[in-house]
Amino acid sequence: MYAAYKWCNFLASKDIADIANLTESDARAFQNEHLFKCQSEGISTFHYRFKKNGINNMIAFLLETSIIEASPPIKNETAISVILSDFDNYLTRLFGIQLYTRRKYSKYAVIFMEWLIEEYGSLDWTKLSCAAVIKFQTKQNEQGVSRRTKQTWASKLRVFLRYLYWNKMTDEDFSMSVFKIMNWSLADIPKFMEFADMQVLLSAPDRATPNGKRDVAMLMLMAQLGFRAMEVIKLRINDIDFRSGVITLRKTKSYKERSLPMSIEIAEALIDYIKNGRRETKEERVFIRTKAPYTALGTSSSVAIMLKKYLKSTDVKHPTNGTHQLRHGLATHLINQNAQIKDIADIFGHASIDTTKVYTKVHIDGLKCVALPFPNMKGDASL
Repeated sequence: MYAAYKWCNFLASKDIADIANLTESDARAFQNEHLFKCQSEGISTFHYRFKKNGINNMIAFLLETSIIEASPPIKNETAISVILSDFDNYLTRLFGIQLYTRRKYSKYAVIFMEWLIEEYGSLDWTKLSCAAVIKFQTKQNEQGVSRRTKQTWASKLRVFLRYLYWNKMTDEDFSMSVFKIMNWSLADIPKFMEFADMQVLLSAPDRATPNGKRDVAMLMLMAQLGFRAMEVIKLRINDIDFRSGVITLRKTKSYKERSLPMSIEIAEALIDYIKNGRRETKEERVFIRTKAPYTALGTSSSVAIMLKKYLKSTDVKHPTNGTHQLRHGLATHLINQNAQIKDIADIFGHASIDTTKVYTKVHIDGLKCVALPFPNMKGDASL
């Protein structure tokens, strides 16, 4: 029913108020475009498939009862689908980019191609120009988004334009037309949760239930070992050595394998979940769904949704709803405990130590030691 409600809102936005004016293509557009974008923005793969199947059932009913007529796919939608499929293969074969990242690239490629269709009436790459690229980028940047988001958009647009040139769909590499968004190194302060608030968060799950046993184990890995959400998702049973007290992360964001020591608290949480909360399954990954089918959690959005649930049930202060605030919170805590930058970089799997240096900006006690007196303060300095 919820999928039907969202579909009706989508049709209303397209000025389709009378069901007699509805076509099968309109329904497929909702599936292939709107739901696809929603999935990239945080809807889990399970919920995406559930809603897509619901729309499929509605379409089948409308076709069988002759309320709507079957219509051939729109040419532009077919072109978008073919290009997206080939673009995904390009990102996989040449760069080995993981699925959840490829979806983000594909989402932005869809936005760009839809804009081109709106501007030129079709996906005619011969009409693409430097001016068109700049016009599109300017329009996107006028949406009131953050500087970091503008940088992300520019990066994804460059990749897609390079793909078009590499695939000989354009005679010119228009990626050079994407203007840079000004950025200053270490300009931003990481958004992190205070370490004390993280401890309160860890007490939120009900450890008497399978859900709570699983969730507290995932939260501990992020809050006490700095796991990324995808590293939590991909953790396998064989990656945990309870005898030596070590967890090995093999497929990380930087493709850099690292081994981390388990505290007794983390080991006990994992053992409690595996023995008393995890369903019997042949699944190799540690964290699985608590309801049938008992398969592994699909994407990092599953972890984000879980975290958001506990943030709502507690009074802890949180700058964002994302899982990375726990990772940032741990790094900030280690810095304030005078841990070495190199040690933190090794724990977090940073490819470059420069990535870790940003956390020194939140080391308040250390900054006080090196701060100079303000000119003319107490009359002991002069301009």
